[in-house]
Amino acid sequence: MSKNSYLPVTDADRLAWLKNFAGKLPLYATLLGLVAEEIAAAAADALMLSFAMDQVEWFKKELAKRVSYKNLLADGDIGSPLGEYPAVGAIPDAPDAVAAGIFKRNGKVVQRIKNHAKYTVAIGEDLGIEAHANIVSMGNAKPDLKVTVDAGKPVLKWTKGQYTASDIYVDRGDGKGFAFLATATVPHYTDMFAIPAGSNVAQWIYKAIYKIGDEQTGSFADPVNAMVANQVAR
Repeated sequence: MSKNSYLPVTDADRLAWLKNFAGKLPLYATLLGLVAEEIAAAAADALMLSFAMDQVEWFKKELAKRVSYKNLLADGDIGSPLGEYPAVGAIPDAPDAVAAGIFKRNGKVVQRIKNHAKYTVAIGEDLGIEAHANIVSMGNAKPDLKVTVDAGKPVLKWTKGQYTASDIYVDRGDGKGFAFLATATVPHYTDMFAIPAGSNVAQWIYKAIYKIGDEQTGSFADPVNAMVANQVAR
């Protein structure tokens, strides 16, 4: 499947595109009749989006530290050294705020540039605004499925990429093989299924496959195992 667009699909690639676009606009300001406010606005957009994305990754790491501490605190071996509770690191100052709709706003600038009489394909290639086919593989991609257990519940994670969703399947070890579990539109899913009565421990196996729209695409992820146990009140 392909879609013709100058704008990349993933957040990281779109940020790279914006940085290139904002950085090169001054080179064509006079030729294409761009005003200083447009150039400054694109630069501010790039700074703010870069900051926002960096903060998302920073908080993910901070969350991971706290989840690890909580898991060791709750279920670690007796006497395991916990150390100090994770301290909050210094957060850098945010750049000047910008309005919502960065790519829609800059898209209007792109359209004005492309409508200018002196616009050329070479300029467009340099600015990254010539459309190219964004290829989504229909045959080889598969989710990089990972599983952890939090409070006795399997937590599945993977990279969403360019795909709409993922179908998740589970084998409960009951002789029925893999059965459909859920369609997840975000790359994070907690299996809330309860261990059958009379059992304290179970091993479940998961696999997943990407979807584009309503259709499955690519290959199933390598199966991953989760050993789950009933939580015992203390």
